[in-house]
Amino acid sequence: MDRSAAGKWEMKRNMGKLKYVLWNGVIGFGVSIAILLTLFEWISYQTITTMWVIMRLLIFPIIGSLISNVRWASQENKFALYNESAKEQ
Repeated sequence: MDRSAAGKWEMKRNMGKLKYVLWNGVIGFGVSIAILLTLFEWISYQTITTMWVIMRLLIFPIIGSLISNVRWASQENKFALYNESAKEQ
């Protein structure tokens, strides 16, 4: 992690883990993918299956939250290593 990436991460980090997971994982990834796939379904078949929409809105936000939790942990580790190396210099 370089100085620029550390600064960007610190801004995201200040919002807190819960907000980060909700915005980046649940909404940013999960709901967005569910809407996108529903649009593709509408464009391809000119119909929307309610059960598929419900399943997408349940499954993709869960996947997004898992991904963003892993991303948070990874960025926190990199940030800690960056801070340690900055202190040594």
